[in-house]
Amino acid sequence: MRSMTGFGFGEADLDNGRVVIEIRSLNHRFLDVRVRLPGDLQDQASFLEQLARSELGRGRYDIGVRVEGIAQARLFSEERARGVYQALARLRDELAPGTDLPVSVLGQLSHLITASPADTETPVQAALASAMKRALGALKEMRETEGETLRAELDARLGKAREAAQRIAERAPEAIAHQH
Repeated sequence: MRSMTGFGFGEADLDNGRVVIEIRSLNHRFLDVRVRLPGDLQDQASFLEQLARSELGRGRYDIGVRVEGIAQARLFSEERARGVYQALARLRDELAPGTDLPVSVLGQLSHLITASPADTETPVQAALASAMKRALGALKEMRETEGETLRAELDARLGKAREAAQRIAERAPEAIAHQH
């Protein structure tokens, strides 16, 4: 017997940082998986959802992912930043020659300079899969522990109900006579 509610935590190393995944489960009639990722990992949402769906059954699952340490910097692509800056410089020379183009403009275009999924797919997905496996294992263990606790509580209550029913059955003839 497993509880429908639970929590699982898993982490995996990614370069000099780590990926952390937390899963919370609630009772729900259907399988409902919700994934929250940092902006630079949004393209991995369907990958994580498929991993979760392959392992989980009925219920609502909230999966939160965060990247800690300097693993975040790994998702930055210098090559793309150079290309974006050069393209902006050409556009500036065409539209407004002689104006300044500070390097800080790249900070406003961070979505254009993060590494593409193909560049990061193998190490990032491997880390996500490893953290997800650990989180799912911890979730399963917690749900089973809580389920066994619930089973023991239900068994105790059923035992008391059976005892009460037995006492009622034993005293039923007296109650009928008392009513007359």
